[in-house]
This record gives sequence, structure tokens and C-alpha cells, in this order.
Amino acid sequence: METSDHTERKALLDKLFLAEQLMEARTQPANSVRAAALHAQPVDLEKLRTVLLPDEVVLDYVLAEPASFCMAIDQNQGVIVMLPAGEKEIEEATARYLGQIEAEKHDDLDAKKLYDLLLGPIGRLSQTARLTIIPDAMLWNLPIETLRGPDGKYVVQSHAVSYTPSSTVLYYLRTLQRHAEPQMAFLGIGGVPYDLEPKDASTGRGIMRAVSRGIYDVSGEHLYRLPASRQEVIAAEQSLNDPDRSVLLFDGNATESKFKSEPLSNFKILHFAVHGFSSPQFPDRAALVLGRDPKSDEDGLLQLREITQLSLSADLVTLSACDTSTGKLEGEEGVNGLTEAFLLAGARSVVGALWEVDDSATDTVMKSFYTHLAKGEDKASALRLAKLEYLGRLGDRPPAFWAGFTLVGDGSAPITF
Repeated sequence: METSDHTERKALLDKLFLAEQLMEARTQPANSVRAAALHAQPVDLEKLRTVLLPDEVVLDYVLAEPASFCMAIDQNQGVIVMLPAGEKEIEEATARYLGQIEAEKHDDLDAKKLYDLLLGPIGRLSQTARLTIIPDAMLWNLPIETLRGPDGKYVVQSHAVSYTPSSTVLYYLRTLQRHAEPQMAFLGIGGVPYDLEPKDASTGRGIMRAVSRGIYDVSGEHLYRLPASRQEVIAAEQSLNDPDRSVLLFDGNATESKFKSEPLSNFKILHFAVHGFSSPQFPDRAALVLGRDPKSDEDGLLQLREITQLSLSADLVTLSACDTSTGKLEGEEGVNGLTEAFLLAGARSVVGALWEVDDSATDTVMKSFYTHLAKGEDKASALRLAKLEYLGRLGDRPPAFWAGFTLVGDGSAPITF
């Protein structure tokens, strides 16, 4: 089909790109998680309940008008709960709350309101210690652990919170059978030699903006170096205390080609302390920005469509770049973005960021997170304890500094080293 209209031509190209991605995904060998995401029918409620923990409740949200709903599922039952507001009211409150987080402020009013709307109607939360959230629409951008209950405390103070794209994906992640267990503990990549020196705090929008990792659009914006990323990777690896089974890629080795040359399916943890790159219209064009080896054909962009074709067996992928947990909102089907791409590639869980990540806070939270993993805590609990330790050490700082990292996938199991 030919057309001279720019808008129509762009629409056609976008449709062709989308068709290419769908064809590519459906013609490649699929692991069970990828098959579940592409083909499977929703998992039977009885089967889902068999993989839940005794202290766990799954909260599956559906936002609609005039009323919204939540299916609350534990080992014993599944109950549909009507929420006291429709989609518009919930999303307006969520947008206000996220705006205050972005401004690095407290917003106790909306934190309490959203608790009342989303968690208050769930009758048995006091009897559980673990929340597994299946968000809908804008709720994918909301860190539930920052909401404040009737006692004024954050949810993170009483519950370990994780997220999953769907009950079907959660079931398959927890029943996934590996051909062989990974033998290497940790692969970390950081210290990428980007083209600009670190931002001067006096020229940015405040300290947090000056030292934060960035998601850059396809506009060709230059990337600033991340001076703390090397130390972040080193601290994470040292927390695990397993140097003989770790690989660290820095400077000239922090390239896409070098990363792909590693036996990726043989690592329990992959950690990226890098910039991210996104396309607002098509998140399938999102990428992690690694280094480029001039002797290689790789362009240095580990793109979403490349990620989905990796063969991983990782218990955990950590994406220490901003906005890596976000993407195009897909309603009840989840968020299409880098986080889900790693799940489709075979990872059991992904820790990603919902907003710009402050280097100093990242270093503190990540070091604590890995220390708790090394002590045998399950992944969701380790992340919760890291956030609580940050609050305990630095006081009740706004959620912008400590709540950006969320865990998507199966956070219920520890990682054995």
C-alpha cells in the first residue's frame, strides 16, 4: 500500500513493526512463561491456590465504572470484593499521589485515601504478611507499599509486597521446571563509558535529578556517565560473598557483545546499573544502554525484542535504571516493558524502578537488598527489609527516595548460593 500522507505512513510503519514483533515472538521456541503469556487460558483458581504461601494473599484488581473490583485469593478461598470507587476516582487519586512523589514530597492524604480505596475493603489483610498484587491500568505505576493504613504506617511496615502481570504468569513462574540449575551466582554490568561527564548538581533540577539514571527517548539525547554504578555493582557482588562465581563487566567490557557472550543461562542473578532508553509510543523499542564494541555488529542497545529471545534461568534480574518497571499500559494484561521482557526470557523475578533513581539511595537500598538475599531471605522480604532499613537509617524520607524499586514476578522464594 502506498501513501504520501506522513501520518498515515507512520501509522502503517508502526503497524508493520508491531506485526513483526508478534510474528517473532510466536515463531521462536517458547519457555513455559512465554507460552503462558502468549497462548494460555487463565489458570484455574484451584490450581493457583496450590502455589500460594500460607501467609499470602493475591489481590487482582479490575478498574471499571461505576465500580471497581478486587479478587482476593489465598490458600483457602477466592473472594470478589467491590471497591468503594470507580476507575476515574482511583486513577485521579493515583495521578495526584504520583505527582507528589515525583516532586519528592509526602502526600499522606492521598496515601491514606488510596489505602482506603484499594486495601481497606479487603477484610483479612491483618492475617497476612505477604501481598502479591496484580495491578490494572494506572495501578501498575503505584507502589502499594507506600500507602498508609488507619494506623498511619506504611504498608511496607507490615507486608512484603510484590507484583505480577497475571495469576497465570504467577502460577507458571512458581511451577517452572529448569533443565539445570545455574552454577554462577552473579553477573553485574556497570561503569559504562557514556559520552558525557556526570551532571553538575548546580545545573540540574536538584540533587536527585543531577545524579539519577535516565530513560531517554529516541530523540538522540546524550547520556551522562553514572559514577556510582561501578561501586553499586561491586557492593552488590560483595554482599553475596561469592567472588569465585561472579562476573563483573566494567568500562570497555561493559558492552552488549561481551554481555551476550557470557553463559547467561548459568547465572542466578543479573544486575544492570545502566541507563535505560525508551520510546513512549512503542515500548517494544525500549532498551538498556550498554557499551558498544567497535569490532562488533552489536549497537550497544539491549532492546526489548532482543531480551525476550535470551535464554535465562535467573532467579533475579535487577534493572537499576529508571522507569524500567514501566511501559505501555496494557490494562489487565499487565505492563509491556523491560521488566516483562526479562520474565518472558526466563527470569523468575525482576526488580525494576518506577521513576528516576537517586544514585545514593540506590546504593544504600541495593547493598542492603543483596545482604538480606545472602542471608537466605526470600526476594520480596529482602527488598522490604532493605526499604525499612533505609527509613530507619535516614528517617521518614519521601517515597521518591526509597520506594522506586519494585519486584515483579515470583518474590516468594530465596536464592540458594
